[in-house]
Amino acid sequence: MAIELKKVTKEYARKKELFKAVNEVNLSLDKGDFINIIGRSGSGKSTLLNMAAGLLTPTSGEIEIDGNNIFSMKDHEASAFRNSKIGYVPQGSCALSSLNVLDNVRIPFHLWNRGKNSMEPAWLRLKQTGISHLSDVYPKHLSGGELKRVAIARALINNPDYLLADEPTGDLDAETTLEIMKLLKEIAENGTGIIMVTHELEVLDFGSRTFLMEKGRLSLCQENSRHKDFLASAADVYLNASERGKKEEI
Repeated sequence: MAIELKKVTKEYARKKELFKAVNEVNLSLDKGDFINIIGRSGSGKSTLLNMAAGLLTPTSGEIEIDGNNIFSMKDHEASAFRNSKIGYVPQGSCALSSLNVLDNVRIPFHLWNRGKNSMEPAWLRLKQTGISHLSDVYPKHLSGGELKRVAIARALINNPDYLLADEPTGDLDAETTLEIMKLLKEIAENGTGIIMVTHELEVLDFGSRTFLMEKGRLSLCQENSRHKDFLASAADVYLNASERGKKEEI
């Protein structure tokens, strides 16, 4: 079983023209797989991730989760199915300031498991992500790395088969980045399929496959991201793309 993207395209109207943020992308994520997607800002990474998560409807193409097309379901059915299959870690903090860590993590469970006790699964995820000692703490007292662990714990509360993470190490220091990446790798090794969008070449070693996204298309697939020649090639294309972006902004 897997998340399958087949010739997926997303178009937006830009003035009088259509802009393809994602252009006929094919991608497959199996359970236990760890896919990196790198690329500069505006390359289509987050748009692709949001479609894979079922949060954004593609203009064309097919997206199936374990053989099911959630975009053909009714809204409530799609939401329930998505919530049971996919955990999503957005950019930045998603913690509600009025709730402590434990209650923040419990939110997705209560939405789709009414009448069931959320304490056991919540504590399980707090322990897994190393923040059980922070259960009564409120978000304003947490560091960036701790907030990211809260987001990961919350994404895992319903025991999803797939975890999709948008820049999970953005704005974190090197030590905290390493801790978060070790946690994600452990989650993948336990059987959860992961797609991670990032702009940091330093974290690619933790994935099993790496793609470069540029102008809405995926390229430079490498089965083992530790391959130095691949990293050099990806870095070259990525940095060149970034330089082009800077010139376009001038």
